[in-house]
Amino acid sequence: MEDFRIGSLINKRLIALGKSKTWLGSKLGIKSSASSGLDMRKDFYCTDLLKISIALKHDFFSYYYKQLPAEISESIFAPQQTANENNVKDLEKQLADLKKENEYLKTIAELAKKIK
Repeated sequence: MEDFRIGSLINKRLIALGKSKTWLGSKLGIKSSASSGLDMRKDFYCTDLLKISIALKHDFFSYYYKQLPAEISESIFAPQQTANENNVKDLEKQLADLKKENEYLKTIAELAKKIK
């Protein structure tokens, strides 16, 4: 399992949104002294992580369920985001293949022009 500090990921999101740890602490109902150490946390209670995810409009649970073994992540209980991520990967591969095909067709068209 990948070792990461969820607190540092939360801090990155705070910075991206231009929000402070004190602001987040107020959303969670904790004192500013306690909120200053949020970025050092390696884990959170699920209910707290849910509140943080809602406040920052970001799915912090995704960092955990991306690490699930395939037999679990492919189950009907897996979050929809995982399926969507797989669809995006498939579409990106299709796009890359189409770009290659497009380059081949351009080359063929150029060669055909030279023959005429």
